[in-house]
Amino acid sequence: MNFFEHQDQARKSTRWLVVFFLLAVGSLVILVDLLVVVLFTFSSEEQPMGLANIPPSVHAMIAAGVVSVVALACFYKMAQLRGGGRKVAEALGGRLLATSTADLDEKRLLNVVEEMAIASGTSVPPVYVLEDSAINAFAAGYTPHDAVIGVTRGTIDLLNREEMQGVIAHEFSHILNGDMRLNLRLIGILFGIIFIALAGQKIMRASAYSRDGARGVALGLGLVIVGYSGAFFGSLIRAAVSRQREYLADASAVQFTRNPHSIGGALKKIGGWAVGSQLAIPNAAEYGHFYIAEGLSNFAAGFFKTHPPLQDRIRRVDPHWDGQYPKVQRSREVIQEAAKKQRAQSRVLEEPAATITAAAVAAAIANTSAPTADHVDYAQSLISSVPEQLLTAAHETLSAYALVLALVLDKNTSDWRQQLQGAGKEMGEEVQAKIQHLLPYVANLDIKYRLPLIEMAMPALKRMEAQQRNLLLNDVLTVVKADGRVQLWEWALFRVLKLSLRDPEISRAKYDRLKPIAAECQMVLAAVIYSGNCDKEISSAAFAAAASELGLAIDLPDKIKLTGTALSAALKELKCLKPLAKPRFLKALVLAAQHDGVTEAEEIELIRAIADSIDCPMPPILRQ
Repeated sequence: MNFFEHQDQARKSTRWLVVFFLLAVGSLVILVDLLVVVLFTFSSEEQPMGLANIPPSVHAMIAAGVVSVVALACFYKMAQLRGGGRKVAEALGGRLLATSTADLDEKRLLNVVEEMAIASGTSVPPVYVLEDSAINAFAAGYTPHDAVIGVTRGTIDLLNREEMQGVIAHEFSHILNGDMRLNLRLIGILFGIIFIALAGQKIMRASAYSRDGARGVALGLGLVIVGYSGAFFGSLIRAAVSRQREYLADASAVQFTRNPHSIGGALKKIGGWAVGSQLAIPNAAEYGHFYIAEGLSNFAAGFFKTHPPLQDRIRRVDPHWDGQYPKVQRSREVIQEAAKKQRAQSRVLEEPAATITAAAVAAAIANTSAPTADHVDYAQSLISSVPEQLLTAAHETLSAYALVLALVLDKNTSDWRQQLQGAGKEMGEEVQAKIQHLLPYVANLDIKYRLPLIEMAMPALKRMEAQQRNLLLNDVLTVVKADGRVQLWEWALFRVLKLSLRDPEISRAKYDRLKPIAAECQMVLAAVIYSGNCDKEISSAAFAAAASELGLAIDLPDKIKLTGTALSAALKELKCLKPLAKPRFLKALVLAAQHDGVTEAEEIELIRAIADSIDCPMPPILRQ
């Protein structure tokens, strides 16, 4: 099953989630109605009026009240989680891991996350540490742009680098396959259903100290029972969906690392560790379906476990496992810088393809959800070959700010200060000094490093306040407009920054065909065509070929209509394509880029930025 099938399955799971949610609300309406009627009919001192004699308007009022309470609770919880993955990590008590940490184990974790992000073509997600001795991890967010990864202290201390790779690869599968958004929706829906029980608890506490509180206590107790009975349906779908997706994520981790012992070794250590994966966090149960392994005890999880049995998962990735768990002890793995460089030199850095071939593109699209070990090797080599000064800058907030501006400066202009004129009014002399320090290292930097460096800088940039992030975006725009024109690769980089630094853009899949958004397809195809700087005749022929691939009767628009605003609006609609409709569009983009027989690095960046904008991040396109 490929990336697009995974996402389509996630979308269908959401539909089933809605069905079960309606069943749960329906059951709540019936049970609350019965509870209220029974209490207030048979506790009356007057002659009971009987259920049949109760006016229909009373039942309607009770139903409307229950539906309203559940809906408001759902919306309240979803509003709380609007910030995406960061809100989940903070709710679990996670500490944002500084990208400039001096702790060697934490640096190893960040390095693995960076490798996986670059290999999969996504921005590097911020990492949160949960100070818990269990071996566990999670990924949370609405899109890859607002995703975070959470890792317990036990995972950091007890897993070696190979096993850590397996855990992070497993979490990246959840990031790429649409699982995170489904998990967040589950949180909101379950809270809405359980809110009836929470309200019952409050009524019980309030009535316990009143003189005539027997009826209130009975009502509260009844609501608690009813609320948790209604949660049956939500728990059922959560368990069923989560279990299947854990198997898929394990399989993706094996493909990602080309090593069944990576995720397999981590799972075995969970089984052999005294604490296992059980978290001691107070509200761990609310987020149980996010974790890589069961976060609750067997008794607490009950019949609705969110994860398959550990033994089954291990045997799926390691059929020859003898059934014995290893004895797990704390073992800090220290990575010496010299050894790291030696390993980097022993690998051959596989260059991105200078010319996109059909085979290279087919491989990139096929590996959208689970890049191969070749992509991981490429990412490791690329990180190792980045100038140390730029690597350090990407991991510190103020320096990352300066690095982004330095990367978008026109290297053909001698006076960089003139390009920055109008920008950086509020960033101060310190940032300008950092830009001046970084310019010699950026001046002759190969284009292949540009997008990865910006992606690596994201965790540091996300530590800034919203006002500072907006200031950075404005400064980038000022710099790219300094020469009077915005090149498409500049717009592409700005788009990547904007998606990652602003609140997540949540869209709904509504198009299963391209025809309803032909105008948007026309605009984005034209962007790729014009980025090649070919003459009009060749461009028109290339556009016609790409349009034919899509089955659309559209013509190449004038270049003057190709504005950043128009492109962003087009991508917003294309993001609403249903998963199985996206591969055809991506293939047409590549066909458009191949029109002159030479695909420039800027065109590759543009295509990957477009793919990223419609939630289909593509890994680096390697030589075949």
